[in-house]
Amino acid sequence: MSGSFEAKGPSASMDVGLSDSGARAMVKAELASTSVSAGPATATIGLSADTGAKISPTQVEAKVLGTGVSFGREMGVSFLGTGFKFKLW
Repeated sequence: MSGSFEAKGPSASMDVGLSDSGARAMVKAELASTSVSAGPATATIGLSADTGAKISPTQVEAKVLGTGVSFGREMGVSFLGTGFKFKLW
């Protein structure tokens, strides 16, 4: 099992795309966050206002002001930027 740790400061970005593999539109704004990964699991503590959606044959994700869910290849839940996700394959 491998693990990693990451810390981030203030950032903002936008990601929009459409392809054969899916569609995505996400606006991201983050004050700060810290994440730790161990194997397929990642936990994040932070404050963000990510808003948007992503959809593909293997994944569906929706967030409003950093709160949302992800279903499919990666399962996850977040609340105002703090959350947990787990890669199934």
